Amino acid sequence: MKIERFQDLLDRFGTDFDAWPVSDARRAKSLLAVSGEARNRYRILESVEAYIDASRPRAEPNRAHAAVRRAVAEIARIEARPGFVDRFRVMFATPLPRFALALSLTAMGFAIGVAVGNPQADRTAGAIAGPLTIASADDVLY
Repeated sequence: MKIERFQDLLDRFGTDFDAWPVSDARRAKSLLAVSGEARNRYRILESVEAYIDASRPRAEPNRAHAAVRRAVAEIARIEARPGFVDRFRVMFATPLPRFALALSLTAMGFAIGVAVGNPQADRTAGAIAGPLTIASADDVLY
């Protein structure tokens, strides 16, 4: 095993050979037995891991459980507020808002129709090809 590969595995898996792939761990142990540079890199990483482990906060199990119990009690005490989607769903579950929405959409459609007008309204009777036929309800035969 080359020292670069050893350093890469150290960086990825740390100094615990149980976390390494089995074949790489076996070759790394044999490299440690013969290489002073590999031993030096391994010792440096061991000291860094020891500093990291020593800097981790330690909490007594009883205090940790008490903190979790307080947090869960606080969460249970807080009243759940409906979100935007829930409020929207409730609004459309009752008939009056649905009717009001349908009525407002109808009114908007009517207003747009009046504002835009009939696109065929600009044509005059002479501009239409062929004779203009006008019929009334009385002219329809059954």
